[in-house]
Amino acid sequence: MTYNPTSKIKKKGSQVSNPNDRLFGFFSLIIFVFVPMIFVSGTLDGVQPVRLLAIGLFLAIYGGLLYLSGRMKTLPFSVWNNPLIWLMLGYLIITICSIAFALNVKETYFDIAKTLTFFVFTLLLSALLYQTIDWEDKIIRYIVIATCISVIVGVYQFFKFVIGAETGFLPDGRPVIYEIKGLMAHKNQYSINLMLMLPMLVYGAIASKSKLWQRLSLVSMIAAGVMIIILQTRSVWTALLVTTSIMVVFSFFFYSNLGITLKTRKLLLACLLAFIAVLFSISIFIPTKNEFSGLAQLKSITNPEAGNNEYRLKIWKVTTDMIADYPVTGVGAGNWKLFSANYYQGHDLDSNQLNWIRPHNDVLWVFAEKGIAGILVYLGIFLVTMYYLIAAFFRTKYQKTRLIAMLIAGGLIGYHITSLFSFPLERINQQIYLYFFAASAIVLFLKSKEDDRLETPLKQKVLIAMLISLIFPIVYSIAIIRSDIWLAKARFSLEKEAWKNLMFEVNNAETWARNLDPEANPLNWYKGLAYSGLNDKENALESYHKALQAHPTKITTLHNIAIIYAKLLDYQNAELYFHKALDILPTYYESLEGLATIYAQSGDYQKALQALLKIKPEERTEVTLNNLQASRRLILKELVDDAIQLQETGNETEAWQKLDSATRTFDLPDRFLYFFEKDHASRFDTVTHLKILKLVPADKRSESYQNRILELRSAL
Repeated sequence: MTYNPTSKIKKKGSQVSNPNDRLFGFFSLIIFVFVPMIFVSGTLDGVQPVRLLAIGLFLAIYGGLLYLSGRMKTLPFSVWNNPLIWLMLGYLIITICSIAFALNVKETYFDIAKTLTFFVFTLLLSALLYQTIDWEDKIIRYIVIATCISVIVGVYQFFKFVIGAETGFLPDGRPVIYEIKGLMAHKNQYSINLMLMLPMLVYGAIASKSKLWQRLSLVSMIAAGVMIIILQTRSVWTALLVTTSIMVVFSFFFYSNLGITLKTRKLLLACLLAFIAVLFSISIFIPTKNEFSGLAQLKSITNPEAGNNEYRLKIWKVTTDMIADYPVTGVGAGNWKLFSANYYQGHDLDSNQLNWIRPHNDVLWVFAEKGIAGILVYLGIFLVTMYYLIAAFFRTKYQKTRLIAMLIAGGLIGYHITSLFSFPLERINQQIYLYFFAASAIVLFLKSKEDDRLETPLKQKVLIAMLISLIFPIVYSIAIIRSDIWLAKARFSLEKEAWKNLMFEVNNAETWARNLDPEANPLNWYKGLAYSGLNDKENALESYHKALQAHPTKITTLHNIAIIYAKLLDYQNAELYFHKALDILPTYYESLEGLATIYAQSGDYQKALQALLKIKPEERTEVTLNNLQASRRLILKELVDDAIQLQETGNETEAWQKLDSATRTFDLPDRFLYFFEKDHASRFDTVTHLKILKLVPADKRSESYQNRILELRSAL
């Protein structure tokens, strides 16, 4: 394969300035190398707000330097005045307007700050790429450095947590492979990040002008690929398989545009088909005993009943139900987690799925929060970006431009495939690459056009407006970081049950920017816990009700309100809030236990028993089993007492109906026999005793039960 070393088209009548390579290097070093490494310990979320702040501050400084230098005056306005930029602006406006439909306005701020920051990021990066000669070759080295750092961290974690592990599982039951997070908070997000680096690494390995960086790109590409295999992220495996297949088929049909020989294209297609056949054969014919092995993960991709697949399908159905109720407006940016619990009924969700604060599908997420306009613009951004890349591929004269256009299109497709199963839309690192793809598409498209028209130079006022707009994400991020520092201290105090410290720290964590922590726990919920720990029930109740205003469907808040009412002996309100929690999750263990307790304290043992029986057998603790037994014994006593009283008043028929019900109090006849004989047999003569035991149908009696009947007969 041969490539023309010139990858840019210089248009007649236009001046393309060549900025200092150091400026380009500075931008690339900060954005692609430095920002993804930023982590601040001692905060609740040391990644998201800190990296958002870093990007916001850097863009403000960088934009200020551009303004002072006057370089933007020579930039053609088409770089910022094109359909893709207008779509991005539209998406930003829709995100801001979604405040009007949000239940909790403060939860919209992060999405607004992130979307605004990356809109400015796209504008500045597209301008930088447009004015930098051979940016494709220059940017490779920074992606290679970023990949090497990321892989080295992953390898270190692999040897420390996987190879050096005494057991294959973490305390929470997950495989130890989840400890490999790289520079991200989760292994799956780490894997997605590595995948998004691959387009530029492949380009560098094939087309870099420097032999050194060509080799380093190849090594980095292989290292990233191996790490992706180790991480076992199924969405990334799927995205890579689909994307590679598309690019191979595309290359097969348009081989001449890429300088590929007929023999090479046939070989590529044959290798792809052979690889797919091998994967298919392995997944169908080779059995696996270890459900956490790589082979098991591969086989589970198409299995709707496998682990997280089942959970995702349920949460997607929850989201589509939400969309059906709010198709036009959506529920507001960042508010999906506040509404989702309203749709849990009928989907058989478990309590361990209550921590899902996203639908793990960005398309559904955008539709649910921003309505029909939001999803159309979101998809429009993807389609226009793809159009720009395809148009650049066919318009340009140069094979290097075609290659990078195809590879970036592949990266964009891979991103959107993984977004159907995860949430890269929220992750700062992954948004960097998404918007880099978009900025690259704009530049490749514009440079590929044969246009003799003079373009209007960019007006400095647009740049000033951008810099002013960055004030919001910067101030917001600072407020969140400060709040996170205090919340981290609050979590520590909560573990130590240092209630006064907890109260002080949560008061300091409060800010205009949020009223929920990163896991969607209301800050007033912490206050409620602190007041409860200090035995101040009235203030605890007030704090929990305030927490409910911030997050009306937070099941733990509803449960805690019920507990406080129960302690205040207000059983009516306690029952009401236990039921509100159970309306969200009918099998919620804690609320079923609490409901049973207040029923027992009210003397309604039948209702107490019914509540306890709704607890899933696998979730029943020793305390639950003891309460079940105690409830049944009390019900048995109640029925026997009623039967004796009815007999004394001559109501024999009703008395025997009560005794018949008593025999069904326990789940097994032998248990009824044991407790009846232990607690009540002495209250009846032998004939009545025998008659009561015979109320149990003969086909349900065990051998020991039948023997006891024979013993009583012999005693007559």
